[in-house]
Amino acid sequence: MRQPRYRPCSPARQETAALERLDCYDRILAPEQAGFGGAALVKARYQGEAWARATEQEKRRQGNTTELLVTQVPGERPTVVITTPAIGHVPPRPVLMFSCVDNITRMQVALMHPLDVHDIAVTLNADSRALRSHWFVRENGTLLESSRGLSGIDEIKQLFGAKTLTVDTGTDNAAGKLTPPES
Repeated sequence: MRQPRYRPCSPARQETAALERLDCYDRILAPEQAGFGGAALVKARYQGEAWARATEQEKRRQGNTTELLVTQVPGERPTVVITTPAIGHVPPRPVLMFSCVDNITRMQVALMHPLDVHDIAVTLNADSRALRSHWFVRENGTLLESSRGLSGIDEIKQLFGAKTLTVDTGTDNAAGKLTPPES
């Protein structure tokens, strides 16, 4: 097995701005993969805890159903997780997840194809209402997340009573429009 090659670190050492220096080290220390006529950076595939929570819960889904799956874990760290898959996508489908973990309420979408941005404008179409918001892209691009805590709860409250919900990122990628089933 061939050992990965790394580039020299001297340019990053000379960078004075902290974030630029970190980015420089990320680019320098990323292993190179031979092939395609030159070296290509190998990007690690990382899905975090929230993404895993949503997709693991969806593995329990029987057939092609779309009802809400609910898991509630009591105890010292009580947790509630509610998931439903997006419709209009072929499996594996994005998963809408509402959760309360560590006493923090969250609304998230686990993506099957990562986004290459840090945040994104989102329009939540709940029946005939359009709610504009700004969501974060986390877990190496595999998780869309609204605000957490009280501001997240306020956003979720605006969705109460809606028969349909579409999470629209206004883009042409796999996260462009996610429509969970009617509840």
